[in-house]
Amino acid sequence: MSTPRTNGTAHASARQANLDTARVVAEDNGVSLLRLVRRAIDDSGWKHAAVASVLRVKPPYLSLMLSGEKPWTAKHLAALPDEIEQRFAQSYAESFGHLVVEPLDGESAIKQLLAGLCGVLSEGRAAKKRMARMEPPR
Repeated sequence: MSTPRTNGTAHASARQANLDTARVVAEDNGVSLLRLVRRAIDDSGWKHAAVASVLRVKPPYLSLMLSGEKPWTAKHLAALPDEIEQRFAQSYAESFGHLVVEPLDGESAIKQLLAGLCGVLSEGRAAKKRMARMEPPR
């Protein structure tokens, strides 16, 4: 008798096949994923021919993908060069209101922390001054 546990590899390969062929939804909560992919590619400086090569598609097919005439799949997104994938992921997260910052270490982290704290503190003082004068916020 076969149990779900003994047949796990069949389910895993079926899930992988679904992932490979699943279309990326063009609109998700008002966010155009296609627009974010195009912007990530354009902002990265990568040539479309080079991206097409990495995705293992011909440049004209990539053009059709970027225009929305051909589908993007999860497999295509996963195959994007890291720089483009990072830009896409950042834009996608920011579209939901998330703040995305690059990791810092050492002296640069301390400088950024102090700059942020000074900015917050000075904004707090300016807000208190406006309230004291009863000015509407700008």
